[in-house]
Amino acid sequence: MDKKEVKNRQAAIAELVSERDVQDQKELVDLLEDIYGIETNQSAISRDLRALGISKRPIGDKLVYAPKAVDVQKELLRKAVKNVVYNNSLIVVKTAAGFADMVGDFLDDSKLELLGTIAGENTVFVSPREEKNIKKIARQIRNLVGIE
Repeated sequence: MDKKEVKNRQAAIAELVSERDVQDQKELVDLLEDIYGIETNQSAISRDLRALGISKRPIGDKLVYAPKAVDVQKELLRKAVKNVVYNNSLIVVKTAAGFADMVGDFLDDSKLELLGTIAGENTVFVSPREEKNIKKIARQIRNLVGIE
C-alpha cells in the first residue's frame, strides 16, 4: 500500500471519528467501505488510530473513538506569536496584528518571573523581574507559545 492510500484512509478515519460516535474498529472498517469505498482491515485501522492519536473516550454512557483534544489557547498563541527577541534589559514578543493584547495577558497570568508586560497592536514588551534571567525567560516564553 502506498503512502497516498494510507494518508487518504487516515484522513477518512479522522473525519469519521470527528463526525460520528464510532464504537469499534469493525464499525470503522464498514464505514470506510460504505462511505469512502476504502477496503481495509482491522489491523490497518489499529495502526492508523495509533498514528493519528485517536483513542476511545467516554461520551455519555458509551466509549467512542475521538481525536486527541486540542489545546485551543496554545494553538492560538502558536499562530499569534511570530518572534521572541531580547537584549540586556527587555524581551520583545512580535505578534500577528491584533494579538499582542491577548499574548500580554497570557504572559501576565503565567508563572514566569516578570515585572509585567506592555502590549500594543502587534508588539509586547516584557520586563523580567531580574535582568540576569532574560535569556531563560525568553526561552520559556518561546516554549509556552510553542514556537521553539
